[in-house]
Amino acid sequence: MLSDARFSPKSRHVADLGKRIKRLKDYMRRFEYVPSKLEERLVEDELARLQIIRAALADLRSDIEGLINDYRARTGSR
Repeated sequence: MLSDARFSPKSRHVADLGKRIKRLKDYMRRFEYVPSKLEERLVEDELARLQIIRAALADLRSDIEGLINDYRARTGSR
């Protein structure tokens, strides 16, 4: 939330960011929430499906980037 990444709440100048962070921390304490990775919560077949989905997404992203690059080459756009 506090990173300088392009679409982070801080970069987007989200109002009352400090208050929002405090509310999240209060929630975590109240309900004893402990973050864990998705992969740690999945059973073996779910993990296999997730890997297939991630591979398909990587292929799709590559296809999209190729389309954008082709368009830019054809039109001279950025």
